[in-house]
Amino acid sequence: MSHIKSQKHLSGKERLRQKAKRERDLAEVFPTYDDRNYPKGETLSMESRVFRVKIITAFLKTGVAINKIDCFRRILEESSNRLTSGSHMAELIPVARQEEIKTIQEELTGREISIVFDGTYRLGEAIVVLVRFLDSEWTIQQRLIRFLWLAKSLKGEVAREIISVLAREYGIATELPVAAMRDRASVNNVALRAIKVIFPNILDICCFSHTLDHVGAKFNTPTLTKFMKHWILLFAHSPRAKLLWRDLTGRSPNTYSSTRWWSKWECIKQDLFLLYPHVTASLSSKEDVAPATTRKLLDIIANNEAQLKIEIAATVDVGEAFVKKPYSLEGDGPLAVVAYDYIIELQNHMRLLHMPNVIRIANEMAGPGQPALAQQYYNFA
Repeated sequence: MSHIKSQKHLSGKERLRQKAKRERDLAEVFPTYDDRNYPKGETLSMESRVFRVKIITAFLKTGVAINKIDCFRRILEESSNRLTSGSHMAELIPVARQEEIKTIQEELTGREISIVFDGTYRLGEAIVVLVRFLDSEWTIQQRLIRFLWLAKSLKGEVAREIISVLAREYGIATELPVAAMRDRASVNNVALRAIKVIFPNILDICCFSHTLDHVGAKFNTPTLTKFMKHWILLFAHSPRAKLLWRDLTGRSPNTYSSTRWWSKWECIKQDLFLLYPHVTASLSSKEDVAPATTRKLLDIIANNEAQLKIEIAATVDVGEAFVKKPYSLEGDGPLAVVAYDYIIELQNHMRLLHMPNVIRIANEMAGPGQPALAQQYYNFA
């Protein structure tokens, strides 16, 4: 009696119930699939076909290539259910997809949801649509409901794709989407206006990480901005420059990415702030490394080195708090409850701004016994 009431026994019963339900759901998907596709193997027993879909699903979820089934076939067939070649097994992917859609439909029935989407106007990109919701135990759940590779730019068609997947494919009622998270790209602005016509309860939530990331673009650092333009080009187009820098510093140069949070700030902190003594040495090397770009960088140092150093130090001091917060806001947790606190912290950071690196650099450049000159450099920053 105690075993029947134990958690182990109850969990086992629930697993068996879920297993039986899944097999029934798959059995319901096959007739429609057969009518449309006339697949090989449709005369097999339903048990064998369900088993094959389970194998396909497991391989897809773990990211293992379907053609690797051939390598595992002998051991997988020990359960008495036979498989077929990987190429034929791949024909069952639409069945696994339909099963996943049906499962998500059941999860979303009657639940308020938020959607997360990102579109692009560039060729070769993709559109992704996620939904987030609270399950019966008040746990945040997230599901991918659309991942679409683009043969051509969607531009204004992003909204149409989102409305189609929500309303037609998943049958979500118009009043249930209550929020939408996206970045401030113009294509997403247009898309959300169209989406709200169909789903009027949506609250527009722009990505705080994207918003905070744009703060760095407002820094008034003309000399550093000009220097970084050529510095990034130097390493982007010259493998020899990367090797020379690594030989001098023992580190590879930080790689700039226009799509990564505060990538430029990280390049400035590591390459220019922490390793600045090696900058001139690498640029003055006798090796023929991007001579035109190198000459422009050396000219900036020769004519504006004091200003460049102060702008580097100021960027590191002011930017650090803004770098940490966007990274903290990346994730799948309940970020909405901490986003406001982060914004207040950043406001206080700017109100009580302290720049220790600027003070140190200013004192070094002014020299001993020159507090007035150091203060002049500090005020300049």
